Amino acid sequence: MNNKLKDFFELLDDLRNKVYSEFSIKDIFNVLDEKFDFITKFSMLPNGEESRQTILKYIDSFEGTEYNFNLDKYLNYVENFEQNSKFSSSLNSSDNCVKIETIHASKGLEYPVVFLCGLDKGFSNQTFVSPVLKDNSLGLAISSYDFNNYKKEENLAKQAVIVNLRKKEKAEELRLLYVALTRAKNNLILIGECNLKTLKRIDNFKEAQTVSSFLPWVVSGISNIGFNAIKNGKKNFVDKNDGFEVDVEIKTDDDFVLQDHKEKDVQFLFTSNAKAKDLKEILNISIEKKSNIALKNSVSSILKEQSDENMSSYNIEPKKLTIFESFIDKSKLGTIYHKIMQEVDFLNNKCTEKEYLQSIIDNLNLDQDYLNEINIEKVGKCASCIKNLNPIFILKEQQFLSLLKYNDIIEKSDIEDKVLIQGVADLLVKNNEGYFLIDYKTNVVESSDQLVEKYKLQLKIYKNCLEKAINIKINNSYIYSFYLDKLIKID
Repeated sequence: MNNKLKDFFELLDDLRNKVYSEFSIKDIFNVLDEKFDFITKFSMLPNGEESRQTILKYIDSFEGTEYNFNLDKYLNYVENFEQNSKFSSSLNSSDNCVKIETIHASKGLEYPVVFLCGLDKGFSNQTFVSPVLKDNSLGLAISSYDFNNYKKEENLAKQAVIVNLRKKEKAEELRLLYVALTRAKNNLILIGECNLKTLKRIDNFKEAQTVSSFLPWVVSGISNIGFNAIKNGKKNFVDKNDGFEVDVEIKTDDDFVLQDHKEKDVQFLFTSNAKAKDLKEILNISIEKKSNIALKNSVSSILKEQSDENMSSYNIEPKKLTIFESFIDKSKLGTIYHKIMQEVDFLNNKCTEKEYLQSIIDNLNLDQDYLNEINIEKVGKCASCIKNLNPIFILKEQQFLSLLKYNDIIEKSDIEDKVLIQGVADLLVKNNEGYFLIDYKTNVVESSDQLVEKYKLQLKIYKNCLEKAINIKINNSYIYSFYLDKLIKID
């Protein structure tokens, strides 16, 4: 170990001297390659020739750059490499490959099969180690120090801040888990280590705040009957919980036969089809589709499959379209109208006043081009229309996740597969008569019938999923058309 450390520090000194003696960054890479032969080693891996060419192209790209002879500028370039680089990977989510990425990086992506690993890995506690903590509601908290006895203690204020921050971090971890669990289209394999004898199920919110990893949350999604089955050693069963049916298959260490390989047995040039086949048999994964329908869908993906219509949308001022067409992103303009309505407090009597609405628009910090396109009169008409419903309770941007039979959604379909539907409803209003679902549209249309025909399926899915997800009865569904300035009922 001492010799390895000595060699390492000698290498660092040598590289420092080369940098100071006007060696370029390209020369440094060549020196490292001569010593470690890393390009050859990459060449021995699968797709090695592609990797070798990419590395060589990357090194050659230093020629003529401002950072080739400036280490500080090179480090800055590396820090922003993802934004600046021309050497992005050619792999994407549709390629026939295994992709390893963080949960954060997977947001918005979907894959046929997902392995969610490390469910037993503990949450980080680094946030609470700092001697000074800040909370938006409680303020600053500083640890107490006993300088006579050289001791640090956490006072009551610090402990209160820690409790509050832990609640917020747990909420963020739970949102992250939701992202991870919804990346798979067909197969989701959850991997975590636990002792089945000591495994406990979470039954209330207080207990949910005490967990230190994802695993207890995941296991608690199983019914009491299913949980007891796991505790008793049952490995294959169908769990029924709140109307959902989930095929549960538990794998333990005994189900996998791992063999030790000596270094000489490892081959880099070829993948082992036999090992892949064995793994597939152990996991019993079949991603052969019984139909062309994925097991998890967004509402928009189902609508896309059902309609080839392409209506002009997202600009409610057609007379200005020729002026701003080259500057304005019409889809973004539609999103801006949605954001404005998301900020409107319909329970506030001032919600229809121009000054109130203008303050909301000002707080969005929009580009001037988009500000020119926003018609505050139309925003006011929308707010008045919703205010006239006499709301006593409002839900905005309500997310839902629901399991339905495909032919319950698409009546003419003969596909009975159950599919997981996820989406976001713009507005849910409750008044003395009941609940009403409202979806904002900025399409340029000639009549209400066009919007009804195009979006009646979407509103039907929203209604069915929301009624099941939050256990309510929705009286009617509506479209609010910014272009037509009216609330349109969906029969």
